[in-house]
Parts: sequence; C-alpha cells; structure tokens
Amino acid sequence: VSYDVFTCFALLAPFQSSFFAGFDALSQAIEGYWAVKSTDESDRYAEIAIKILPSAINDLINDPTSVSVRERIALGSLYAGATIGITRTTAPHALSYALTIQANIPHGAAVALLLPLFVTYNYNVNAETCADSRGCDAVKKKIENLVPMIIGSGSVAQTAEPYLLPPTHFS
Repeated sequence: VSYDVFTCFALLAPFQSSFFAGFDALSQAIEGYWAVKSTDESDRYAEIAIKILPSAINDLINDPTSVSVRERIALGSLYAGATIGITRTTAPHALSYALTIQANIPHGAAVALLLPLFVTYNYNVNAETCADSRGCDAVKKKIENLVPMIIGSGSVAQTAEPYLLPPTHFS
C-alpha cells in the first residue's frame, strides 16, 4: 500500500488533533453559512463541508486509524476553508481564542462550545440586532436550513426549541 505525504501526515497526527481540527472546520463551515458575507458559492462549499464533517468526526471516534476517515476530515476541512476564504469567520471563532488562551481549551472544542449560543442568537435576531443587510427573515431562514444539515431532519422548532431562547436570556 502506498500513501501520499498528506495521508501519512494525517495518520501520524494524534487523534485529538484530528478530532478538534474536524470541529474547527465544521465550525468554519457553519459560520460561513450564516455570515453576512455569505454568497451562493460559499453556501455550496459550506453545505458540502457540513455534509461530510459530522459523520467523519463520528467515524474518527470509532476508527481513529482509518485512512478514509482522515481523508474525509481533510476534504471537509478543504471545503470549510474555501467557505471562510469568501466569508471570513464570525463571533464564535473570535471569542473562542480567549477560551483557548485563558482556559487551555483546544481551539476546535472552544469554538464548538460557543456555536449553540450563536445559533440561538442568530435565530432570534430582530430589526435592532440584525447586522445582515438581507434582513432578519433571511438570517432566520439560514438557521432553519442549517440545523437539519447538521443534526438531521426536522425543523428548528422541533429539534432545538429548548435552546432557542431569546437573546435577553443570556444577559
């Protein structure tokens, strides 16, 4: 069996590095999908990454030495990178660095921990809090499209209602 340099490097990476890198990439794709600068092109890249990465991360847990799993994480990461190349990251990434630096939480874990708060915030934007020129309804629709992509079928209300608290809940 012959592997390219990238595959060899990916297989030599410790499990935790690949695991948290997968979450970092998934977070990049999610953020790029809802970003103010998102475009049809960035959405296509994000959707591909979001289709690949959750199952790849899960499969990594069950088979950490699998070449095909590591390649799927790399491919999903590539599409996530293409997404943020267009959109840039958003608040979860910006805030995650403090958790990484101050609390020594791996970056991918830190950003993944913050995502649910921003899914909630973005779902509940109103005219006063919406920064997207496409408007509140467009932001809400992005979240409604995003949640089933990440966790399967079902509406936001059915799947995540307990978590969709008004932003004032966090003040």
